Amino acid sequence: MYRGIAYQEKGAPDSAIQDYDRAIRFVPDYAYAFLNRGATYADRGEYDRAIQDFDQAMRLKPAFAVAFLARGLTYAKKSDYERAIRDYKDAIRFEPDYAKAFAGLGEAYLAIGEHYRAIQELDHALRLEPDNALAFYNRAGAYAGKGEYDRAIEDYTQAIRFNGDFVPAFFNRSVFYQKKSEYERSIEDLDQVIRLEPDTKGAFNNRCWARAVLNTALEIALSDCNAALRLRPDAAEALDSRGFVYLRLAQYEKAIADCTASLDRNPKSASSLYVRGLAKWRNGDTRGGEVDIAAAIALDTKITDTFARFPGMQQLTRNVRAATNNTKP
Repeated sequence: MYRGIAYQEKGAPDSAIQDYDRAIRFVPDYAYAFLNRGATYADRGEYDRAIQDFDQAMRLKPAFAVAFLARGLTYAKKSDYERAIRDYKDAIRFEPDYAKAFAGLGEAYLAIGEHYRAIQELDHALRLEPDNALAFYNRAGAYAGKGEYDRAIEDYTQAIRFNGDFVPAFFNRSVFYQKKSEYERSIEDLDQVIRLEPDTKGAFNNRCWARAVLNTALEIALSDCNAALRLRPDAAEALDSRGFVYLRLAQYEKAIADCTASLDRNPKSASSLYVRGLAKWRNGDTRGGEVDIAAAIALDTKITDTFARFPGMQQLTRNVRAATNNTKP
């Protein structure tokens, strides 16, 4: 049994399962052996076999809180959140101060969009276990779901405090910094994401976009967009970002080409239409620019105001708006 645990901790699941099998043959009512074998099956992604073992562990030990927790976690991995919630509640019934069960319950409520209940359960988990980085991370997600971005950022910061390599927390915090137009902070977080896990989806693109917005280090921004496209050659959002970089660099033909490629993949991208319209307008195709800008505004009535807030874009957007208004019948 203990050797099986050692194998499990070393990442040798096959050897661990063999040892748990042996333990169960010798002691058929050994609830902990079923529990640990189930956890090993779950680690291997064999969720149904894991649940069978947790079921048996609970038959042998009916008030086995940790088995209810383990089965709840496994149901959550199967996206069966209703059963997961029932199991977490049973784990808490048998062990009222079970921080991990409250944390699991909060995460399950978050997954089904019940943000208020998620926050309640995660509050309880954090009272019991104040250094639980994952609970802070999930509570941040619940606050974000309610539109409370400042509180989400605070919780992502706490998650990072307790786990300095928590890549999803850095990434998500960077997203909400961008929503608050705090692009420098977003770039700092994305630097950490790329340092820790360079293949993280969206990291290079988001850093490219942030630099394009700030109109700074544009050659580095271009390099970031190119890196994003090497990872995902058909990524519409990376083509959109690179198109904006090219607009900033006054390389209008390239901006038009990238925005057109982005629109081929995502025809409803207001950003790509707007940037292409600006690039056409600056490149002498006034009518083509006006058509694209009008199409962008039809998709997003606030897009001109959004771009006007970016450094160095106020005069261009003002000129285009005036010219567009003057040509209306």
